[in-house]
Formats: sequence, C-alpha cells, structure tokens
Amino acid sequence: GHVWNGEFLNKKKNGELYWVNAVMAPVLDSGGNVQSFIAVQEDITDRKLAEQALESRFLEIQTLNKELQEAQARIVEQQRALATVEERQRLGRNLHDSVNQSIHSLMLFSETLISLLKKEQINKAISVAERIQESGRQALKEMQNYPQDYDGVVAGAPGPYMPLQSVRMLWFSLEQLRSPASA
Repeated sequence: GHVWNGEFLNKKKNGELYWVNAVMAPVLDSGGNVQSFIAVQEDITDRKLAEQALESRFLEIQTLNKELQEAQARIVEQQRALATVEERQRLGRNLHDSVNQSIHSLMLFSETLISLLKKEQINKAISVAERIQESGRQALKEMQNYPQDYDGVVAGAPGPYMPLQSVRMLWFSLEQLRSPASA
C-alpha cells in the first residue's frame, strides 16, 4: 500500500452528493502488512461549485466574445457596402449632371440646326451639325470615364437619366446627319 490523494464525488446517507478531497494511507503492522487505512477528508463542494460556475461563465464569455467578433465583422462589411453604395450614388449624380449638360447642349444645337435647314442655310447648318457631333463625342468620352459596372444606366441618379445606349443612338443619328450634309 501507498498513500493515495485525490478528489471524488461522494454520497451522504440521505442521498445528497458532495465533493471530497481525501488523503488515504495504509496503517501497517510491525511486519509491514496492511492492517487498515486511515483517511483525512475535506468537503470541497463549495469550491467545486464555484469552479463549475467559473467554467460556465468562462464559456459564456467565450461565446459572447465570438458573437461580438462576428457582429463587428458584419458591421465592417455593412460599412463597406454602404460606402460602395454612396460612392456609386456620387458617381451617378456626377455622371447624370455631366450627361444632362451635354444632352441639353445637343438639343439646343439640333433646334438651331433644324431652323437653319428650314431656312436653307446649309453651310451654317453643317457648322452646327459639326458642333453637335463634337458635343456627342464629348458626352461619350465622359461616359467612358465612369466605371462600367452600371449596366449602361446611371445608378442612383436623381431625376431622369439617359441609358448609355440612347446616347450612342443619338451619336449614330448625328453621324447620319453629317454624312449626307457633307456629301
């Protein structure tokens, strides 16, 4: 026999469980044979309950920390998405304003062109058509300076907007106007 030291869950006569820290040692006779055992026990139930509560609280804190990190990651992702949307809206507004100015210019030039053609002032009409053409080129150039991820439509633009295809059709029409006039 050797000395034994350890903790174990014990049961009282009334059925209640309790934790014990015990040291057990053999009692030997003069020949070195084990006669009996002597034990010293200490009730450590309160300490064990406190350790269990501490472990439970630690696990709860770990879970809360993980949830907090996940929430922070979601917030950062939402902030990035919002910044992207805001940047697209800003680009859309800028693009809208720029194209709007070009289209108004084209409309004024085309009204002048129609008036000149009705008066049969061909040379002046050709000059106006060339200005319309240059204004169209400028509008297309401005459109190409913006990101291509708008699927041809100005996203987030306040008020009416013009699809890129419409600007190209206007450009094509102006090219057609120029061809017969210069021939």
